[in-house]
Amino acid sequence: MLLQVSFAKSIETVLDNYYNNGQAEVEQGGFSDMDQAPWAREAVDYLAKYGAVATAENFEPNREITRAEFIKILILAFGLYDAGAASSFEDVPKESWQYPYVSSAKKLGIALGINENYFGADEFITREQLVVMTCKTALLCNVDLNEGGTKEQFADYHLISDYAKQAALALQSSNVISGDERSFFNPKNNAKRAEACKIIYEIVVKALENFDNML
Repeated sequence: MLLQVSFAKSIETVLDNYYNNGQAEVEQGGFSDMDQAPWAREAVDYLAKYGAVATAENFEPNREITRAEFIKILILAFGLYDAGAASSFEDVPKESWQYPYVSSAKKLGIALGINENYFGADEFITREQLVVMTCKTALLCNVDLNEGGTKEQFADYHLISDYAKQAALALQSSNVISGDERSFFNPKNNAKRAEACKIIYEIVVKALENFDNML
């Protein structure tokens, strides 16, 4: 069972405290290539502001994203970084940049690896893997994914692995993800950097909305 984290303060306040304590620098986005994915510009700029994505001249929005890269953004976006977390995946040595983020995710049950010994850090993350990790994070942070309505199933729902079907439906029903022009989810396709950031950002927005409703 996932640990439930209560949002006593808004995510922005939590992140401001985290970064202002010197653990990372707050940076502003301004990538020159976001015209390639203008629908994700707001999401990418927000995540860049809080250091969840590194600032540079180009963001490469249409480049496929690895499992470790995605986990880093996900962990930092929600302030779930745990410097004391540990893991023993053979492909994530302690001296690697991936280690603290993968270890934080493993400790929280967000991601357990492709098997007991390997995380698959440098493998590209598939869309179905991405929605499972995102959904686990949303539940962990008490984000309400219920929109009170039902949507037509993805046309390729039968191609989604059993372990990912519930997560895909939850994110679809809450308008975090949608199908392509054919209503396909394309679960086995590798996720791109822009769509990964957009999905994470949509969960952050819902978390902030939940917080506002608690006031």
